[in-house]
Amino acid sequence: MIFQKHIYSFLSRFFLAGFWGLFSIGILCAQNPDSTISLVSHRIVLPDYIPSSPLVINPFPEPKPSLVQPLDSMTTPRGLLKFPYESQRTIVELSWDWKTITISEKVDGTQIKMPFTVSVEWYLEKFHQKAWHKKFLETMQKDSKGDSKRRRGQMLEVVGVDIGRLGRASLRVSGNVNINGKMIFQDQELVRSTLNQSENTHLAFDQKQNLNIQGKIGDRITVAMDQDSERDFDWENNIRISYEGHEDDIIQKVEAGNISLSLPSTQYVTFSGKNKGLFGIKAISKLGPIDITTIASIEKTKKEQSEWEGGGQSSTQQIRDVDWIKNRYFFVHPWFRNGLDTTALIQGQEKPISIPSFYPMSEDGIHYFSENVKVTKFELYKSASNDPTAVTGMAYIDPLNKTDSTYLDENEEGSFIRLEQGTNYFVSPDLGFIRVREQVSQDILGCTFVLADRETGDTVMVVGSGPNSLGDSLSLMMLKPRNNYPSHSTWPLMFKNVYYLGTSKINPKEFEVK
Repeated sequence: MIFQKHIYSFLSRFFLAGFWGLFSIGILCAQNPDSTISLVSHRIVLPDYIPSSPLVINPFPEPKPSLVQPLDSMTTPRGLLKFPYESQRTIVELSWDWKTITISEKVDGTQIKMPFTVSVEWYLEKFHQKAWHKKFLETMQKDSKGDSKRRRGQMLEVVGVDIGRLGRASLRVSGNVNINGKMIFQDQELVRSTLNQSENTHLAFDQKQNLNIQGKIGDRITVAMDQDSERDFDWENNIRISYEGHEDDIIQKVEAGNISLSLPSTQYVTFSGKNKGLFGIKAISKLGPIDITTIASIEKTKKEQSEWEGGGQSSTQQIRDVDWIKNRYFFVHPWFRNGLDTTALIQGQEKPISIPSFYPMSEDGIHYFSENVKVTKFELYKSASNDPTAVTGMAYIDPLNKTDSTYLDENEEGSFIRLEQGTNYFVSPDLGFIRVREQVSQDILGCTFVLADRETGDTVMVVGSGPNSLGDSLSLMMLKPRNNYPSHSTWPLMFKNVYYLGTSKINPKEFEVK
């Protein structure tokens, strides 16, 4: 027991002595986080870097960035707003032995940041580095501005090769090339009834170039090309190969490509002839006092021939059978397309009703119409969901038999507006068809009309009904659904034999179809 107590007492004293020793060293080392205390010489070791802490004065403040410089993710002030102080003073102090320098700053008499102390040798070295870097940037910026002005209008050398005794071969280029592309989608509501029908979506590219290319081999041969896609004529784009001889050579100059010829005036001719836009070869030679100009060129011409007869122009145009005018011509009822032979009760008497078929045409090219009935009180409606004046209604395949289960899936409900006859459409009361002034796209087209006796005007049949006093209960004969397709019941009502010929005022006697 006594031995154990002695051991415990010894360990306790040893632990306390070690603890106080470590605590004293920690206090001495924690006096300055940027300095180190040497237990031997007690000399302060100064830093070898520029502090970046916002709490310490930066001896070399960075210049404030301008608005054209990109911002980064740092939270340093950008210098966009300036708030002037009453007094902002920077104090620089040297130690008595000229070894250290201390920089401090006071704003309105108050020291905001911690002073920065460093050796004079280190400060001068960093100062020279910063000054050299600043001067280098100023010189580069000044040179770049001057070079940009000098290079304006000059050519850029893309290839340069030294070919020995022949000299130097180079290729210089100047100009610009612009390429623009766009996708065009034409929503024409064309129903693809054949596989040969063209697509309505395509890419369109627009390329514009203005190039000036000059190649040179040695000091004699030069190849020059000047091309601009915006020029009106092709001959304005020049390409020329030239050879320059020395002063004592017989052949002084040879040009091939786009050349020009200028003849000086003489005592017999008072004017000088000058031709441009020639394509060929021109050579200038010299034999003593005699100058010889040799030229060989070709002339491009284009001949066109047209015939005019009676103030009109004859032309040929190819139109495919599937390119008919769509969604503009409609029959008002299948009777006027397919024909009808029946009887109707008029004023208590049965009378025969005959409507001839629209197809085929007669041998003399005439469409015959019914001698008994005609279309009267015709009204045309078009769907318009965003119009506040639209009337709610229903478009039926057969408005005389609304409950027919055959057409329940094809009947469509919507909001409709009334179109003006003569302004928005034309109707033929005898042949029973309409022509819409503008092509109907994603809209429902329906109508109401009365089939009346041609002689007496008595009502034979009422097809559809207009809105009531409450502005609803509109019942229409459907001429076109919202999305038309070949298997729809109203597909036969659309004309498929009307084509646009590309012009008007065609002479029927000279018109020919092949």
